[in-house]
Amino acid sequence: MNNMLQIELWRECNNHCKFCYLQEENKKQSEEYKLNAIKNAIKIIKDNQTWTNYDSFGLIGGEFFQGQINTEALNKEFFSMFVAIEDQFLHSNIKHFWLTMSLTDTQHIYNSFTFEHFIDSLDHLACIRSNKHVSWKNKENQDIWICTSYDTIGRFHTKEAEETWKRYMKIIKDRSEYIHTTTCFIITQDLIDTYNKDKDFFNKFREEYNTRVYFKCPDIGCNDKTIEDFTKRTKLNNFFPKRADFIKFLYDMAEDGESVDLFNREYRAATLYENIGGKSLRVFKERQNDLISAEDATSPCGHAYWYSRYIDSDKCMMCDRDMVFKEIEDE
Repeated sequence: MNNMLQIELWRECNNHCKFCYLQEENKKQSEEYKLNAIKNAIKIIKDNQTWTNYDSFGLIGGEFFQGQINTEALNKEFFSMFVAIEDQFLHSNIKHFWLTMSLTDTQHIYNSFTFEHFIDSLDHLACIRSNKHVSWKNKENQDIWICTSYDTIGRFHTKEAEETWKRYMKIIKDRSEYIHTTTCFIITQDLIDTYNKDKDFFNKFREEYNTRVYFKCPDIGCNDKTIEDFTKRTKLNNFFPKRADFIKFLYDMAEDGESVDLFNREYRAATLYENIGGKSLRVFKERQNDLISAEDATSPCGHAYWYSRYIDSDKCMMCDRDMVFKEIEDE
C-alpha cells in the first residue's frame, strides 16, 4: 500500500488513550474547520490527476462517529465526500480504501443513521466492486479495509469501551461479506506477558474477529521527552518492553508459526495530508521508509529514533527485529 494517499481530516477524538501521541493536540475543532477539511478533501478526491500518483486512499481522524459530524451541514458534507470516494472507487481510480476507526464510542452517527447502516453501505459498495472486477477477489487485493487497534494496556479506560469495540468488530464480521479489518497491537510489556500466558492468544483473536493482526513499537507522546516522563504522566508501568522479553517474543511467535507482521510499512501511506481544514496544509511524503535523515536517526544504525523504546536498553527494536528474522531465515 505504499502508493496510498492518506488524509487526516481532524484530530478530535473522544478516546483519550493514555499513550496517544497527540495528547493536548487532540481537541474539539470548530464546525467551520471541519467543513473546510471535508470540502478540501472532496476537491482532492474528485481531481482525477490525484490518482495518477496513487491508487489507494486512506481516511483518518481523530474520529468521525463519536459526535464529530453531528450537525446537518457536517453530516451532509461528510457523506458527500463518501459519494466522491465511491465514484473514484467504482471507476478503479481508487483500488483500495482504508478507513481508520477506534470502534470504542460509536453510537448513532447522525439522527437514526447507525453504525450498522454505515457498514451495510460500505459492504454494498465493496460487493458492487467485487462483482465488477472479479479478479480482485483474491486475498492479496481486498478492496475495503477498516483499520482499528486493540491493546491490553492503556487503550480502554473502561470495560464498557472494550466491550463496545468487541461488539462493533463482531457487527463487521457478521454483517459484512466484503469488508475486511486489520487490527494493530502495540508491543508493550503487558502484551508480551499476555502472550506468554497464552501462546494461542493471537490465533484466537484472529479467529474471533476475522481480522488481520500487525504490530507497532511503543512510543512516547508529543510532549514527553523521555520514557520516564511518559510513565510518570500515564502511570503505565508495564508499557515499554524489556529487550530480552521483546526478542524472545519474536522467536516464540516464529516458532509458533505466527506471521510476525512487525512494524510493517505495507499499511503506511506514502503521503499524508494534515491540517487540511486549516490555513497551512502539511504534507508528509515517503513515510514508508524505516531509515530517515541522519540528524533525526538513531546512531549508529540509521533507523528512526522512535525504534529505541526499550525500558532497559537504548538499542534499536528494528535492528533487533532484523537480527531475529535473519537468524530464522538462515536456519
